[in-house]
Amino acid sequence: SALKAALFVLENLKRDDGGLFHTWKSGQARIAAFLDDYALLGEAFLSLYRMTLDKNWLQESMVLAQYAFEHFNDPGSGLFFFSEKTQDISIRKRETYDGVIPSSNSVFAHLLFVLGTFTDNAKYLDTSLEMVRIMSERAIDYPSSFAGWSSLAIIITKPFHVIAIVGEDAMEISRLMNMNYLPDTIIAGSTVSSDLPYFKDRFIPGKTLIYICTGSSCLLPVETADEALSVLAGMR
Repeated sequence: SALKAALFVLENLKRDDGGLFHTWKSGQARIAAFLDDYALLGEAFLSLYRMTLDKNWLQESMVLAQYAFEHFNDPGSGLFFFSEKTQDISIRKRETYDGVIPSSNSVFAHLLFVLGTFTDNAKYLDTSLEMVRIMSERAIDYPSSFAGWSSLAIIITKPFHVIAIVGEDAMEISRLMNMNYLPDTIIAGSTVSSDLPYFKDRFIPGKTLIYICTGSSCLLPVETADEALSVLAGMR
């Protein structure tokens, strides 16, 4: 169902310039998308990548993040506008308060942090950290209104792990790992040789290896999900 929904969005709501439409009805897509559309859909595509290990979903998430980064940025505040530069809106607001749905800026900051960590994109990482710094005082004073920001702050200040699974059985090991609640990790994998930072030069035919990494440092690999989970438990 998730794949069907994601493919529908790409086929019907993606614009020729790489941006998105906000609505679709009766066969017609309308209205330029807003920052929350890019942030939440980017996270959805990233979740699909984690579950399927199909790098096309990682690429789609990166495309959305880059488009939003270029078209919604507000250099004066260090945050991002809710509407695109080209939209005919008299006042461009910045959404930062987290309600039942997290604010578009806090979700986008989280997306930039995860993508920046996984792809070694310093620009994304630095922007995410700066966004949290800007919002930190308000989050401390009014925590119930900034839960999304506080959640990201916890992820940033605690060790954040990338679990890179490389080899022919990456999909099965990824499935086993994803059955566990691992909030401070991103599980990624590749069944073939890949140039992505955490996979590069680590593919060995006939073997599947699990690397647990913090920042740019990785432990010696293990070969089973149980071993990886045991190592992670010892790091908490």
